[in-house]
Amino acid sequence: MIGNRDVGSLLLRNLGESGARKLLDILEGPEADRAAGISHIAGRHQKQWLYELTIDLERDDGEVIRLRVIDELKAALPSVADVNDEIIE
Repeated sequence: MIGNRDVGSLLLRNLGESGARKLLDILEGPEADRAAGISHIAGRHQKQWLYELTIDLERDDGEVIRLRVIDELKAALPSVADVNDEIIE
């Protein structure tokens, strides 16, 4: 079982930073584009569980799952400030 704070890390590990950022953009974008966007990422990365996430998001009337995944992705992804600090060092 995946813990609440592990979802963002799991997505980051499996999709890489650019894929996780793309997923975040899709989740924060228009509802009409979400299923197609997630399906595209899932197919590209050959991840069946991402297809299942799409189904869960489509069934999530209150958008609780989507908002939680957004929060956890944001927490797992390095911030722009962190990346800039690494470049400077």
